[in-house]
Amino acid sequence: MSQAQILYRLQQIDLDIDARRSRLSYIERELNDRSAIEAAESKVAEAEGKLSPWQRRSSDLDLQIKGLSDKIRNAEKRLYSGIVKNPKELQDMQEEIASLKRRRAALEDDLLEAMIAVEEHQKAYQEARDNLDAITARRESEWDELRREKARLESELRELEKQREKVIADLDEDALERYTALRDVKSGQPISPLSDGICSVCGVEQSTTVIQQVRRGERLITCTNCGRILVIL
Repeated sequence: MSQAQILYRLQQIDLDIDARRSRLSYIERELNDRSAIEAAESKVAEAEGKLSPWQRRSSDLDLQIKGLSDKIRNAEKRLYSGIVKNPKELQDMQEEIASLKRRRAALEDDLLEAMIAVEEHQKAYQEARDNLDAITARRESEWDELRREKARLESELRELEKQREKVIADLDEDALERYTALRDVKSGQPISPLSDGICSVCGVEQSTTVIQQVRRGERLITCTNCGRILVIL
């Protein structure tokens, strides 16, 4: 096997390594990406922020209504007990009871409004919670799958790196240096197969002399156009 053919094998391994490292990098970003969950959590917090004031108002109004009801009940009990004989005092008590009932009625209207608002905001809050649960479950499932893929890719990567070391052991130092230098400027593809006298990467036909030199495989020959090392497989 010529040095060019060995380099081509090295290139295939390196491309496989690059692909797996790129995928692993993507997986790592995905495993650390909580943006969808955080956005859903923000919606829950927003919905809760709108619900809580109405819940507090509803509770406060309910307590006020109960307090007024107790006052009305005590006032009516005293009014009808027969203890109070003074007509003016009786009239004042009746007016007070009527005033308390008007206040209670107004608070009951406010409570009804608050309860309707609580129901509406409770629905929005529950929808936000359900959405958060669904997104969390989906992301957890995706993360589990990505973790399995990550483990598989890391195993494959270790095997490819072992193969790479074996291939490098069969290369001349100069050939490896040229390959490394070209790889940095040729998008990871410094080696190009020669197919029917044409460079497979840039598509330029090579001269008969170049083709013959590549066939002999005595030294590394580059494409007259793109400068990649040519190889006949």
